[in-house]
Order: sequence, then structure tokens, then C-alpha cells
Amino acid sequence: MTPLEAAKGRITIAALAHLRGWGWESGRSCRVPYRADRNPSGSVFADGRLFRDFASGETLDAPALLARVEQISNEDACRLLIELAGTAGDHSLPVRSAPAPVAAPRPKCKPDLNSLQLSRLTDDRLHQLAELRGLRVEALRIARARGLIHFAWWHGFRCWALTDSSRWLCQIRRLDGADFRRSDGFAYKSHTLFGSWQSWPIGIEETSTCAAIALVEGGPDFLAAFHFISLSGLGRSVAPVAMLGGNRVADFALGKFKDRRVRIFAHVDQAGIEAAARWEEQIKQIADVHTYNLAGLVRVDGRPVSDLNDVARMAPKDFAANADLTSLMEF
Repeated sequence: MTPLEAAKGRITIAALAHLRGWGWESGRSCRVPYRADRNPSGSVFADGRLFRDFASGETLDAPALLARVEQISNEDACRLLIELAGTAGDHSLPVRSAPAPVAAPRPKCKPDLNSLQLSRLTDDRLHQLAELRGLRVEALRIARARGLIHFAWWHGFRCWALTDSSRWLCQIRRLDGADFRRSDGFAYKSHTLFGSWQSWPIGIEETSTCAAIALVEGGPDFLAAFHFISLSGLGRSVAPVAMLGGNRVADFALGKFKDRRVRIFAHVDQAGIEAAARWEEQIKQIADVHTYNLAGLVRVDGRPVSDLNDVARMAPKDFAANADLTSLMEF
């Protein structure tokens, strides 16, 4: 079995969409993710491994769909799928009916960040980001001081970029909170630079002096972790770390969690809960780890809390009345 065949056996199309942050729901009847599709004209079948576009008559496997959605070459899409699955150099892995826990090998090179023109986020832009996410600007100043958030230009848009001192991974979002849009109308909320190591935990290199780690999923929750750590006055003992798409923590980084206290804040959906369970299974071998349940909480606008950033959007009286929340980062 080739590395590509093994990768296609390990990553379903639904898992691929989650890992890459497409913001698209797969299913037997679903919209086409690479063009404006008012009425569902697509379908995921063959145990989640193939996609059918009924409008064009095409059938696409995972790398072909990845190439179409992200507008990259088929060759680059195949390489990226292998990287996501961690199957490079493995020619004898069995095909599984669901994604198997896979540790990504250390990549040979890092993403090229030159095109982003990374620079310091000014105070004005830091205030803009804090207001957008409903967070304390003082907390974001800490993230800025640690070199974890930056200003970036991408395709003419003002963005905030999330990376760390290792530069294995970089993800960007628009500062105005709007989605990126392709010429065909397809919208996506974040862009991960090609070549990024998806399994790298952002911020892990910056945790050396802290006894505890708040492990979150995604850039907004990473900023929210700074917010709640700052509120608790625990900046010297608790450090935020973020997974931005990898289905497992890279083995190369896993040892950096050793002998720490780790609290995982899972997204309140099936994909988020499954991801947290995989991370907990890995980390529990070397550290004290548990997953915090955010289910049942409600934002000030009446919508259910879906992630850690949403907790910052709760009504102050509801937050203060919940003893677990007021000690959120005390573990």
C-alpha cells in the first residue's frame, strides 16, 4: 500500500473538512464545498471516502476534493493529505473504516511566512481584535509580548496571524471578522499556510516555566485562554496551547506535556469531543489530564456556548454565579 492509499484510508472526507476548517457539513445530501450551491447537489458516500457532485457528474476522492476546495494542485493535495494522516514512508498500513489515531512525523521544512509580511499588532489593531472576540485587551497584550499573535497581510486583507517561536505552523484570520471568499463565492474563516505541520501544538515551546497547560482547539479559543488566565491572575502558572487542525498531538512535541497538569477545553460538537478524546488518550500516558465540559452554558444572546471563546460572551451575572467557571483555570 502506498502512503497516499494509506492516507485515504485513514482520513474521511468529513474529518478532512474539520481538519482544514472548511466550515462545511458533509452528508448523504450536502452542498458542494467548492462553489456557491444554494440547494444541496452533493453527496458523501463509500464510508465517507468519496464525494459525488451531481451537478457536474464528477466523483472525487479526498485529495481531489482537497485540491478543488483549496485551489491547489493535485500533487500538492496528495502531499498534504499524507502529511495530515502521518503516513509518509509507511507502505504497509491497513485501510480502516474510520480515521485511526496517527502521529505525524517531524516534517523536513517549515511553511514560508514571507508572503504574510508579519509585523507587530499595533494597540489599535489589538483593541479591534479584543472587541471582535469579546476579550480583554490586556490578555491579548500578553500573547503579543510572547510572540504568538502578529499582524499580517494576505491577499489584500488585514489579518491576525497565529504562530509560535517554532514556526512549524501558521494560521490567519481576518481582523474584521469576515470570512475569506474565493472567486466562486466559497467562504472559509481561516487559512492555514501550506506546509504547516497540522499536529504541532501552538505555544508548547513557550510553556517551559508553567506547571499547567490549557489545551484548546483553534485560534479564537487560544486567545480566550489568555483572557481567562489573565482574569484569574495565573499567567505565571498556566499557559495556553492550541491545536489548529491536527487529529493528534505530534510525537515530537508530546514529551513537552510531561509531568504537567493539562485541562482540555473541547468544542461542544461531535468532532470537537472526539478530537479532545484523542488528545487526552495521548497525554494521559505522561501527564495529569482531563477534559472540561462546556455543554449547557448559554451566551448573553441566548445562543448555546459552543467553545471557550463563547464563555467570554456569557452574561456577567451568569458567569459569576457559576463556581466552576470562576475557577476555570485553577486546575
